Amino acid sequence: MDRQSGKLFESEFLKWIKDNHGNLLALWISSDFRPETTVFLTPDNFLQQLGFIFREKGGEIEPHFHAPIKRELIGTSEFLLLKKGRVSVDLYDDSREFVANLIMEKDDLILLISGGHGFAFIEEGFFLEVKQGPYFGLKEKVRLEE
Repeated sequence: MDRQSGKLFESEFLKWIKDNHGNLLALWISSDFRPETTVFLTPDNFLQQLGFIFREKGGEIEPHFHAPIKRELIGTSEFLLLKKGRVSVDLYDDSREFVANLIMEKDDLILLISGGHGFAFIEEGFFLEVKQGPYFGLKEKVRLEE
């Protein structure tokens, strides 16, 4: 995201998936994406901030803390890194209508922002998953058939 212009950054290695109303469902990032500068891809108001930090050899990030700011979140976004395998991803809008399918390859990333999703493993594999806590158990999930 260009924080000055407010435009979402896109390339052949980075794709925003939207529903028919323009709502963002997901951000897919190919393992081939190679930023040449620090770039944050998500708008400031997203539940999770996703960016790439780039530094030349010898570059630094000064030691720092994050201020204890209270945040109130509604919803859960998820960040997944496919570490092994090949996976088919189905994305659904908030009305549970199918919107898009994409194939994830090893080391691809996806930020699931809204709507629903399902996965079919084409090859044996596994994800690294990051989402907000605390975890409230299976009651957090609403199945598509419900």
